[in-house]
Amino acid sequence: MFRLCYVWAVIGLGLYLLIQSFPALDLDLAARFGALVLLGVLAEWLVVSFPHGQLSSGFAVVLATFLVFGPAAAMWVNGLATLVGQGIVNRGNSFRTTLFNAAQHVLAVSGGAWTYAALGGGVPDGGRLAAGNIVPLLGFAAVYFALNHLLVYFYLHPRRRAFPSINWPDTLRWDAALYLFALPVAALMAYLYRIAGETAALLFFLPILALQLFLRRAVRLELTNRELTVLYEVAKRLGTSLHVNRLIEIILSETRRILPYHTAAVFLWDEERELFHACAVRSPYADDIRAMVAGRDEGVVGWAAERKEPAIVEDARDDPRFAGEPGLAQFLRSLITIPLMVEDEVLGVFLVGDRRPGAYDRRNLHVLTIIGGQAAVAIYNALLCERTARLASRDPLTGLANRHQFMLRARAELDRAREEEEPLSLLLLELMNLAEVNARYGQAFGDRVLVQAGRMLTAHLPATAVVARYGGRVFAALLPGVGEVAAAETATGLARALEQRPIGDGEGHEVLPAVAAAAAALSRGVMELDDLLAAAEEALRHAADERRAAAGWTRARGARPR
Repeated sequence: MFRLCYVWAVIGLGLYLLIQSFPALDLDLAARFGALVLLGVLAEWLVVSFPHGQLSSGFAVVLATFLVFGPAAAMWVNGLATLVGQGIVNRGNSFRTTLFNAAQHVLAVSGGAWTYAALGGGVPDGGRLAAGNIVPLLGFAAVYFALNHLLVYFYLHPRRRAFPSINWPDTLRWDAALYLFALPVAALMAYLYRIAGETAALLFFLPILALQLFLRRAVRLELTNRELTVLYEVAKRLGTSLHVNRLIEIILSETRRILPYHTAAVFLWDEERELFHACAVRSPYADDIRAMVAGRDEGVVGWAAERKEPAIVEDARDDPRFAGEPGLAQFLRSLITIPLMVEDEVLGVFLVGDRRPGAYDRRNLHVLTIIGGQAAVAIYNALLCERTARLASRDPLTGLANRHQFMLRARAELDRAREEEEPLSLLLLELMNLAEVNARYGQAFGDRVLVQAGRMLTAHLPATAVVARYGGRVFAALLPGVGEVAAAETATGLARALEQRPIGDGEGHEVLPAVAAAAAALSRGVMELDDLLAAAEEALRHAADERRAAAGWTRARGARPR
């Protein structure tokens, strides 16, 4: 809201100054003013754009107009040249931004003219180029320069993005160099106009256009060097981490150093859900984007993955491929999509976007493609390492944590529980008739019983529980925050639930598991992990003995066909 009010306040004030100054214009000189406007348009055509502003030789036209025709003409020439020039080559700016830029230059001329008058500048017989006007003219240039940059700074401030590759000191340094060259050029243009006519004055503007072209190439060369530096830093930093989330954060942070964006996100493919999901997002709408998922043929992300090539979307709102689709295309008009690929496999999609149409070009696409290629290899290696570590810590049959991983987690949870003085319980569950099932129906059927039991155990326990295959036919579950009584009730309930659910092989064979379950909890006498395990195992032995002695149960009934 602040930015919107600020923009329209500047536009309104600029329009007011133009209206107020209109009576001071000599309309008989309209053709000459038009020629100056065309010079200004040419300067805007060759402008060097940055996230923090623009470099333009238009100041020479403005100052020359001020020296020859006065402040009213300078305001009108500057405002019209900016409006027409940026209206033709707007570089993705909205009409409101173009109006703001034109009004900003009108205000800068007005501020410079006021400073010129305040410092004693006038129109003596020698015109404004008289020796006594040197200080007022320098004041005009300084205030014009300062007002332009201040107005742009506050325009960008509410949404200003970190962009270390090109910062305010860089912009000020390059723009100051152009202004210093433009000062004598403008003075000579005004002088030539007085002694040789307008044609000579207009021709003298060509050297500063040449300087602007040279500066444009020099700036691009410097930016290329900085981009190469960033790419080197990206490659170096990507090699320092094997954690996927950390790698993705590096990608997003380093990208901002060379490319401004409203939103950036990395979507990775989830093989289990068969969907792309956002792993990392930088955006004002980050929470909404993190909740998004996309199939291989859904939305911008699915389109990018299916295409398998980097692409620029100039304006998603007008693109028939995304028109009317919910999601990113609703608020991002410019998009760059980079599929993260290793060989022919799409790991995910790297996406950056801006709310302006036409905000990105082929140069931006090229740089992001390089970053995306580096990122894809790093992410693939990280995923491979994580998958290997996960397999090493999991029971290959049930997918639950193995005994080694369980012991590591148990020690950590035990230390935390003792430090925070919270309850902690250990539950053990045994499939007592597994040997009989294996003997009667084979090892494959016994494996099915183990898998189903592990799934039911996980489903019946809270999400905070650490569930593992403790060994052979025994499962273990660590229950943080659960006391002894609640753990015992949970063990009894689990045993009852498992014994009431037959497990079949789809070929007519079914088994009712025979289950013994017991629990132990931290107490004054049980404070170490070995003590807790010993107490739980002892409780399990008692439960198994009671189960065997229970009326109506024999080993023969433990496994029966149905």
